Amino acid sequence: MINISLPGLYGVKEVSLADINGRIVEKMSFSHQGKAADLIQISTASLPAGTYFLRVNTHDQTLKHLVIVR
Repeated sequence: MINISLPGLYGVKEVSLADINGRIVEKMSFSHQGKAADLIQISTASLPAGTYFLRVNTHDQTLKHLVIVR
């Protein structure tokens, strides 16, 4: 399980997880019409072991993180 916690998570527009070949294996889009979530969770239970790239797009920046699923 990948847990993403940002203060208020305001401004998060999209979260994606790509495999080592760049293929998107999980993608979540958000519209902020109400209270923002405090935590975003992505299940890795169905993913094969390997290296993945997590990308969080906000209104003013893109955050990238390397994820290893075992």
